[in-house]
Amino acid sequence: MIVLTTLLPSIMARSKVIQVFEYDKLRADRAGDFKPEHFDRLVRYNEAHGNRYFKVGHNTIYFESYVGVIQVDNLIIEILPKADKSGEENKHKWHVALIRFLQVCRKLRLESLTDAQLKLRSTNLLDLYFLSYLEEVENLVHMGLYKQYRKQQGNVGSLKGRLMFQKQISKNLVHQERFYTEHSIYDRNHKVNRILKKGLEVLVSVGARNGIVARAKRLLLDFDSIETCSPELKDFDQIPATRKTAPYTKALLLAKMIILNYSPDVKGGQEHILALLFKMERLFEEYVTITLRRAAQECTSHTIRIEAQASRDFWQDKTIRPDIVATIQKKGSEMERKVIIDAKWKVLTDLAPSDADLKQMFAYNLHFNSMESVLLYPKVYFETTDKLSFHEAGAAQGFSHHCQLYFAELVDEEGMLKADFGAKFVKRVLVPRFIDSVVVC
Repeated sequence: MIVLTTLLPSIMARSKVIQVFEYDKLRADRAGDFKPEHFDRLVRYNEAHGNRYFKVGHNTIYFESYVGVIQVDNLIIEILPKADKSGEENKHKWHVALIRFLQVCRKLRLESLTDAQLKLRSTNLLDLYFLSYLEEVENLVHMGLYKQYRKQQGNVGSLKGRLMFQKQISKNLVHQERFYTEHSIYDRNHKVNRILKKGLEVLVSVGARNGIVARAKRLLLDFDSIETCSPELKDFDQIPATRKTAPYTKALLLAKMIILNYSPDVKGGQEHILALLFKMERLFEEYVTITLRRAAQECTSHTIRIEAQASRDFWQDKTIRPDIVATIQKKGSEMERKVIIDAKWKVLTDLAPSDADLKQMFAYNLHFNSMESVLLYPKVYFETTDKLSFHEAGAAQGFSHHCQLYFAELVDEEGMLKADFGAKFVKRVLVPRFIDSVVVC
């Protein structure tokens, strides 16, 4: 278990933090915190990633649907979700909510982060990732970095392993007291420990807070005999799951996020960019799926199966994938029913979802043979609606099916996630009526 150390003011005082909401804009200003050089580096970073993260205007960054954190030089930009009438006074609320979303979805592994620590306004998202990584590596160092066998070639003073004849002749024709061999070495200098070392080096390179840099440098002393590497995605995928690597799981997940999102800004000189960004729509879908699965397991009257991203053939090689297909069966009964759920991270200004969303739910019902579907939105203005029927048409004559709008209360005024969201949805939508019976979980 991770034990988060106290977030001392000394490690929180160096970098400047700017908080913006998704779909906000940030204009470069020489007199402000976001300067033209920050703008230039962000533009290059965005271009290197297919312009996916934001749009660019004249000296202006227009943020879109990605949330998370970006560090440019000594400036940290937090991009917060927005699902209410948020103003400047609500930024801390959504900062806390974002951290909790990331925790539930296992994007941020800080099991011991307390509510009191979250309420500290000096706690920025990037530092939480760094501190979590440092704690994991410190625990591994305390346990002792594991060793494994590896092959090494080179000149040795005595014959051991396999003699490499061609290299022996080319390198040791004069020095016949040497042997060029391939032999096994049992030490800590292997891929897993090299990746951990690279993660520590990134923390030092990006100029994190002084306390974090100092801790990373102290840990690097324990990796002095381990080579430096520049891992790619395939290097993480090739790490075998063994008894020895099991304690490294959390540290490697954090190292993967830190290293693969680290982008040296070569054109900008010594400065670097580190970005941890998540598409908010996808994060919301994952949160809803995880929360409903937990609530379904606690339902004692029904068996509820929550299936995420189920696929059906649609047209040629195209498929359709609703966010969730819930299959509900009353215990002791052979009958079951399906409910299609699509989580939409958007704010409706009236009770009229878009034509595209309704057509999507119509198609889901037909292809999954479901009579019920739900468009699930964060609650801002409206209460949940009753089921409304789709009109029968064409080949769908005789197939009576419905769509409901559900508005979920997700966070309280302090940004804490509402613990009863999943249970309320199960009781109000999934099992309120089943074969003409009223059911309470």
